[in-house]
Amino acid sequence: MTRTTSPAPYGAPGLVFGSTTESPYSASRPHGGQDHQWRYADPSGSKRTFASVTGRVTAAFNDGGNHNGWGNYVDIDVPTTDGSTVFARLAHHATGTVQVRVGDWVVGGVTPIGVMGDTGEAGGVHLHEELWINGRRVDPIYY
Repeated sequence: MTRTTSPAPYGAPGLVFGSTTESPYSASRPHGGQDHQWRYADPSGSKRTFASVTGRVTAAFNDGGNHNGWGNYVDIDVPTTDGSTVFARLAHHATGTVQVRVGDWVVGGVTPIGVMGDTGEAGGVHLHEELWINGRRVDPIYY
């Protein structure tokens, strides 16, 4: 089983997986990840992000581009022994803050990734976390 850790341990919970109540999400297009907000009382510390899983970085964007709405994001492939495909995506990092490169090995809860931002189609500063198992988004909070 894949284990995840919070990619924003000093942040606050944000929009949850599957939410349909906030624009632009609806019953036909639910929110596909877990959002993490920064804390106003500790803006610099709470915006730091870390790898949520242990694995190899397969994508790392740091240029401020839209990248299909994800902005600056990092994908991490998780090695499995059962033949399943698992990867995590951490999106909307501030431009110039992503600290990892494609090919890097990262450790969940330990390896710094970057700083929360509002790149791509983010509606404000936060970190968007997704977990994909066998081609399907799943709620990372259960892993």
